[in-house]
Amino acid sequence: MDVILELIIALCIGSILGLERDIHARREGKEVSFGMKIFSVMALLGFSVAYSPGPISIIILFFAFCIILFFSVSQLRMGSSSPGMTTGVALVTAFLLGGMSGAGYPLEAIIVSMMIISILGVKERTHRFAGILTNEDLASALNFLIIVVILLPLAYTMGDVHPLIGDGKLIDPVKTLLIVIFVSSFSFVSYIVIKTVGAMKGLEITSFLGGFVNSAASTVSLSRLAVINPKLKSVSKRGIILANLSMILKDVILITVIAGTVFLKGFMVPMTVLMVASLTGVLVTRSSKTTEKCSLDLGTPFAIIPAAKFGVLFVVLSVLSYYGMELLGVYGVYAISIGGLVSTTSVSASLGALFVAGEIELDTMLTTILLALGLGSISKVGIAWAYDRVLAKKIALIQGVVTALCFIMAFFQV
Repeated sequence: MDVILELIIALCIGSILGLERDIHARREGKEVSFGMKIFSVMALLGFSVAYSPGPISIIILFFAFCIILFFSVSQLRMGSSSPGMTTGVALVTAFLLGGMSGAGYPLEAIIVSMMIISILGVKERTHRFAGILTNEDLASALNFLIIVVILLPLAYTMGDVHPLIGDGKLIDPVKTLLIVIFVSSFSFVSYIVIKTVGAMKGLEITSFLGGFVNSAASTVSLSRLAVINPKLKSVSKRGIILANLSMILKDVILITVIAGTVFLKGFMVPMTVLMVASLTGVLVTRSSKTTEKCSLDLGTPFAIIPAAKFGVLFVVLSVLSYYGMELLGVYGVYAISIGGLVSTTSVSASLGALFVAGEIELDTMLTTILLALGLGSISKVGIAWAYDRVLAKKIALIQGVVTALCFIMAFFQV
């Protein structure tokens, strides 16, 4: 009965995959070549290969190969665009899943088949998603993935190379790469949201999402828009404040991922205060809403160079924090908050890593992060000043209040 059940499962897997390909081909108006029959046969052949003794399984495997080759050659000779690469791979997969069932892994075969059907079902959406991205976006994402695939396994196998470099040490290559991957992925998701819906919802929504990608780049882009189109100056002001707010939220999310809920509990009051102050600044800024479609120049957040810069800055700040603690105590750690002028995220990530390693206390981490956020907030005024002094004056009060709150709460170690 077990064998019969596994055989039925293999047959069902092949039939379902074939049915999905049938539906897809008819939806696109193509001729159905690889349908339920062929997929079912291939799944049963895979089952037979796994269940049969050695010599017989080799014969069946050769027979299956001839079937795939026959249909592939016939399609090429007819010059038809059907079934396509996806259907060919799905046919081979049906054969392998049938083999899994025949080898005694029917549940695993069912799970994998469901995952494949889900992937095939979102094929059109995937193509639309790829159409949103530019060639530069796709190239940078591909390069980033290649580097990660090479460097991350290498870091896992490298081991300890120095008393301060290795697993759990001051410079942890694996942890550094994982943080870089997280930050880049988080930024890339926000970048995609901007590409898909942000510009349609107006400049303010786009600015808020842009802060998750790069708040400094968002401020630069908004300042340029204010210069090019003075009518957008008021909206640009609100956009910069919103970008700064999302910068704070991004750092809170990052530190919570690294340090856990312990940090979140300690940061709840300061976070609430800063959010309320920023939102109040947006509300009191009198300007009519605009749904004008404007794109922000945020670069490609998934590119190798920005990711590498973040990783290097993360390592440098971690080392400076460690030796600053050794030489000057907590004041040495406080000093690295100046890095907030460049990247508050790098400061937060390095402090979170040191806290997890037990090198600094929670209060020290919280105080330094608040100082970095204050400097990062006031830096937006300097960026705007370089493009439009009127815009800089408009945001100076709100950004100054946020900075002052950060410094006050850091002083009293809220």
